[in-house]
Amino acid sequence: ERLIIENTLKSPRIDFNPETGIFEISGVSLIENTMDFYRPILTWLKKYIEQPYSSTTVIFKLKYSNTSSLQF
Repeated sequence: ERLIIENTLKSPRIDFNPETGIFEISGVSLIENTMDFYRPILTWLKKYIEQPYSSTTVIFKLKYSNTSSLQF
């Protein structure tokens, strides 16, 4: 199932499409508690790698990422 999380003023937009293998993260990441935000994404990725698409492309379009986000 496709994972879409819309962006906020402090969090990026996530669009992971398992049917095309294209994963995009865009916007800004100013998240203080990164695990609260990224834990569901990590869970989704663990399930995806069980039956991945033939190729996977990850597109990062982050305008800004704070130190807390980089620690994730």
